[in-house]
Amino acid sequence: MTISSTGADGKVTSTIMEYVAPDRLRVAGGSGSDMIIIKDKGMYQKDASTGKWQLIPSSAQGSAAAFAFLDPKQVDELMKSIVVEKFRQVGTDTIGGKPMRVYEYTTAIDIGGTTTNAPSKIWIGVADGLPYRSEGTSDVTGAKTTTVVVYEYDPNIKIEPPV
Repeated sequence: MTISSTGADGKVTSTIMEYVAPDRLRVAGGSGSDMIIIKDKGMYQKDASTGKWQLIPSSAQGSAAAFAFLDPKQVDELMKSIVVEKFRQVGTDTIGGKPMRVYEYTTAIDIGGTTTNAPSKIWIGVADGLPYRSEGTSDVTGAKTTTVVVYEYDPNIKIEPPV
């Protein structure tokens, strides 16, 4: 997936995340930062200036924490703080030639006692029920941020330890 966020100042940050089930994750930021995480094995970071990879010392335990967001128990806990409201289909569209149903909804999220409402839109594949795009706006910190996520499904992605 590619995540692009535009802050109130107009600055855009982009992150690419790749996941190969059950235990491999790659995160690359627009600043040249790149990290490969292999659950229970370690975290590898690419030096943006030299392009060389290195294993982060003592990162095997930390690598498991990076996968917490995929743990069904953690997802259930997170979902307790999110209320989805006004969910409705608003039309159809196509992405990459695939027919989509487009939905709008608002989430009310409790973050540390502060509730923020985030209007969002999501494109769901008619044939496979998978998300292909989402757009949302939030103002958790008092500054409006717009986030667009583009989801791609490529069974050929390989993530291997670089060193």
